[in-house]
Amino acid sequence: MLGLLGTWLLTGCETENNVTGGGRTADLSVPASVSLTDIAGDGDDRTFAIESDGYWMVSAVDQNGLTPSWITISPATGSGNGEVALSFARNTSASRERSATICVQLRNE
Repeated sequence: MLGLLGTWLLTGCETENNVTGGGRTADLSVPASVSLTDIAGDGDDRTFAIESDGYWMVSAVDQNGLTPSWITISPATGSGNGEVALSFARNTSASRERSATICVQLRNE
């Protein structure tokens, strides 16, 4: 087995977020925390639900503050309720563990 993937999903985000800005209020609900530390080095796919009455975006950042090439987010943006798929590519380095943070936020907030 190649190196395990140590990833935390939506850490620091609350289950319910009420954001006010630009003269309006938008609500966003996502899982508060989902541990993805059980993803093996040969990759995996995971999904999670988003409930929102506004536009949202999903992003990934690795420990160096860069967008990791080994994570694909689909869709990365949306409006209203939806489901997001995360695809984790195979880890080709048996000696290197990978980690990243996935965050969901209201667009322009």
